Amino acid sequence: MNPRGSEWTSIREVEGIAVDRQAGLTMAAGILAHEFNNLLSVILLNAGVLLDGELGDAQRVRIARIAEKARRGAELTASLLAASRSLRVDPADHDLLAIANVAVRRVAEETGLDLGRAATMDGSPARAHVDADATVLGILDVVSAVCAVVRSSRPSIAIEVDAIASGPGAGGVALRLVVHGSDEVAAAALGENPCGDWTIRLMAAAGYAQASGGALHVFVERSRGATIFQFSLPPASLDAGDAPGPTAQASPRLRILVVDDDPDLAEAMSEGLVLRGHEAEACASGFAALDLLAAKPWDAVVSDISMPGMSGYQLLDAVQARWPGLPVVLMTGFSRAITEGERRIPVRILQKPVEIPDLLDVLASLSAGRSSG
Repeated sequence: MNPRGSEWTSIREVEGIAVDRQAGLTMAAGILAHEFNNLLSVILLNAGVLLDGELGDAQRVRIARIAEKARRGAELTASLLAASRSLRVDPADHDLLAIANVAVRRVAEETGLDLGRAATMDGSPARAHVDADATVLGILDVVSAVCAVVRSSRPSIAIEVDAIASGPGAGGVALRLVVHGSDEVAAAALGENPCGDWTIRLMAAAGYAQASGGALHVFVERSRGATIFQFSLPPASLDAGDAPGPTAQASPRLRILVVDDDPDLAEAMSEGLVLRGHEAEACASGFAALDLLAAKPWDAVVSDISMPGMSGYQLLDAVQARWPGLPVVLMTGFSRAITEGERRIPVRILQKPVEIPDLLDVLASLSAGRSSG
């Protein structure tokens, strides 16, 4: 991935850091479209649940209008998604500490700001499944955001890398930028008078993290006097563990596991599937999904792609390794064109917002193919 190539021409300086504003805006557009598509998915799924129930004519017309407007909103996000798709990403297994130190050198070369060497929390290797260039650019965007709000002095920033035992992105790998002793940064993180560059840079950084199947979390840790920017990223490899016996063959009443880090979306989709006569359960991460898959038989898995800790792709790989033939449907609100074109895998990828009838059509065709095979 090289967004600094000849096609990108709008370069500017933000507090001394040479950044590509066009790339930042592109990633910001992508993450906006992704989040908006999640909201539209929740609206459409709940509208579908209501329309499947007993309604008066006037109520049915009003809810149908809401659903139609949500579909129109999905059409409008297409232009934002088209922009984000122009940035190619190529996630692979990398030493996250090495990536962090590349970013440290880039910051020093371009600004003179010394972040010191990045370090792991316990000294052990930390490997993640990410696009290396996108991760470096995400770190640079976070530094740009910090510099945009620190007016009185140069910020004190340290980078640390470790596994995430709990909290956001649990089970993945964390790369954290820790800003010490800046009330200005803490105030911006708490939503108090953030400037425009702060918002754009963090949206761009979040977009770069999401492109690798991760996420960016920002929080204030008062006990350390620090503001922490945490990239929660997929681990480089997964422990397949011991697989249970083969899953039962699909039946007209499907057992469907729904995986999405947006709980409202996952619950709404599960409820819609249950109302259509299927058994469905929602969970919020790929790691939780693997535990549920090992606990009892399932007929299909429906998963978001961009999730912290373990991406939908990594969940797909683990499912195919442990339960060959179990149908998996992936959903994305971010970059369907890239994922379908570059991975070239035999899996269905649905563009959010996803409605229950469309999902059931896909599941029916996959289940039929599994039975005939």
